[in-house]
Amino acid sequence: MKSILPLFVLWSGTVQAGEAYLALGKGLNEALIQSGSIASSEALELGYSLASPHVWSLSRTADLNLRLEIAAARLQGRHRGREDRLDIQTLRPVLRWQADADWYAEFGLGYARLSSDEYEEIRMAKEDNFSLIAGVGLALDAARDWRLTLRYNHYSNGYTASPNPGLDYATLNLSRSL
Repeated sequence: MKSILPLFVLWSGTVQAGEAYLALGKGLNEALIQSGSIASSEALELGYSLASPHVWSLSRTADLNLRLEIAAARLQGRHRGREDRLDIQTLRPVLRWQADADWYAEFGLGYARLSSDEYEEIRMAKEDNFSLIAGVGLALDAARDWRLTLRYNHYSNGYTASPNPGLDYATLNLSRSL
C-alpha cells in the first residue's frame, strides 16, 4: 500500500469530488473467468475515489468521467474445513458513463496487491495482479450524492505468469459523495 498512496495523493490535487463506498459481496464459482470456486466466501470492501476535473460529453444525454479509486477488500471463507482469509489492496482508474437518467455504468482496470497467492482452491502465480471491475448502478437521490452499484470484481495476472486462475467476486456498493 505504501507504493500506491503517493500516486493517489498526487491525483488528489486536481479533483472535483470524492466518493467513499462500502461494499458487501460474495465469492463466485467458475462460471465466469475464474478457474475454481470461492463461492463460500464473503467480501467486505472499503474504497474512496477522486473524480478528474474533466467530464467528456458524449451527447446531450450522456457524460464520461474518469475517477481514481483506492480500495481495501477482505475475503473470508471456509474451504475443506478451515477458515481462509485474503486481503486485497487496489489502485485503479475507473471510467464512469453517466446517462441523463440516474443509471450509470463503470469499468476499471488497475493494480492489486493480494496478501497471499493462495486462497481457498485458487492458486495464483504471484501476489501482484491486475484488478478489473465492471458495474452498473443507480443514483439514489436527485443530487446523485448516494449511489448503489452492482459490481463484478476480477483479479488475475493477465497471463503474464502461470498459473492464472483468476479470482472473482460480486459486490453491492453503497457510495456517498463527499
